[in-house]
Amino acid sequence: IFSGNWDAATTTDLMTKDGDKWTIGFNNVELTEPIIFKVIKKNYKEATEVVTWYPSGDDVTISETGDFNIVITLEGENVNYTTTPLTETFTVTDAGWATAKTVHAVDFTNATGLKAYIATLGEKVILTEATQVPANTPIVLKGVTAKATIIDDIPKVDNNALTWYNEYTVNDSYAHIYALTIDKNDGKAMFARVKDGVKFFNKAVIELIGATARESFDVVFADETTGINAMTAEKSAEGIYNMNGQRVAAPVKGLYIMN
Repeated sequence: IFSGNWDAATTTDLMTKDGDKWTIGFNNVELTEPIIFKVIKKNYKEATEVVTWYPSGDDVTISETGDFNIVITLEGENVNYTTTPLTETFTVTDAGWATAKTVHAVDFTNATGLKAYIATLGEKVILTEATQVPANTPIVLKGVTAKATIIDDIPKVDNNALTWYNEYTVNDSYAHIYALTIDKNDGKAMFARVKDGVKFFNKAVIELIGATARESFDVVFADETTGINAMTAEKSAEGIYNMNGQRVAAPVKGLYIMN
């Protein structure tokens, strides 16, 4: 990349000039490893005769990996760059499952072989597919490692049962923690209780505070649920109470607590 006395055609093709600032842009660049570049300034007496040349500033390293639009600027001896990410990569284990937290708002529509889910909690963990997910959202992934397209941010997801921790040590006296677990025999997914004192990193979990502990929650997909089954009381009502917790002998129209 050169600056100095430019031939008009060359300037148009490679760089733009605004005062003493030169700019060059590269779109849809895939970086799989860090790259190093140096800006070289050359002064020309004639169009093809170099009078002097010298490096401008230090080597510049772009350490990010992924897909980017890149803009490099040269102003005096100062070389700067900006990278605008275009995709975000989500890694899935060999078992075909993972949890993650989005960095950007992303669209999974073109993420071949990969689906993202938001979790809600009842008697089971219900996974609802989300094609678009806002930034900083914990999710469950199923499929293979793939890239999702970065989009403008969208509203926060409501009723997501997942909590993300970069680092956490389980304290059962405070909360019960359930992590995504895959059965090695049948590949079935569940959220299993993590033992007290266990330390984990970078994981989306279900955190239950003040709830009765249970060992696990089965996982089902929202499009596989068929509705609410009829409920049958195990025994007859023993006492009828109003919403203030007061026992009543003869209830009238309203809402009461029975059994």
